[in-house]
Amino acid sequence: MNDPNGNEQKDEVVRLLKEHESIAAPLQQDAAKVVETTQANRDIAGTVSKLVSGLPSDSAFPDSTWTALKQALQGQNDTARAMARQLKEMTGLYSPQSSSMVSVVAAAVTAAYTSEEIRLQVISAAEELNATIARYPALQDVRGDLVRLGIDRPHPQEKNALDLLKEAEEAIDAPSGSQTSPLVVLIPVREVIDRAIEDLLQRCIG
Repeated sequence: MNDPNGNEQKDEVVRLLKEHESIAAPLQQDAAKVVETTQANRDIAGTVSKLVSGLPSDSAFPDSTWTALKQALQGQNDTARAMARQLKEMTGLYSPQSSSMVSVVAAAVTAAYTSEEIRLQVISAAEELNATIARYPALQDVRGDLVRLGIDRPHPQEKNALDLLKEAEEAIDAPSGSQTSPLVVLIPVREVIDRAIEDLLQRCIG
């Protein structure tokens, strides 16, 4: 049954997407400044490190100079560590939208509309979005980590983490219908995490 408030729902979704664009633009600019600043600090640290390394062991610097320099550098390092932790946490939360959203929307639109023009628009949009998401190969990173940790080995009677990851990827790429829920993707992803943790714990115990 069609939603009688379909236009309002559509307008709200478009509003939220445009709102995100307006929020993300200055965020991207700030991120670019962070990249620029960290690169400058790395360049400076490398140059100064070479300079200090070349000083004679009986340097004429008084102890107070060394102490002040070490304190300043330690403070900068502590700030960088705190910033790195925060960025890692926020990056995990603010990741590119899963292609599951693209697949669900595409399947829903295809089922709801018979117009060939709309179908072609959906296919085109899905291809474009999937190409965008492919630039952020999170699945490849996870797959590489599983292999690196050695938890991709086969289990006698159960699927290993790599098998479960493949199922999660297939759930994203080929949803089972117009009513596909994100849970269809999230459940195998959770199974990947559980299997990986279980294998690592077994290794520690064994």
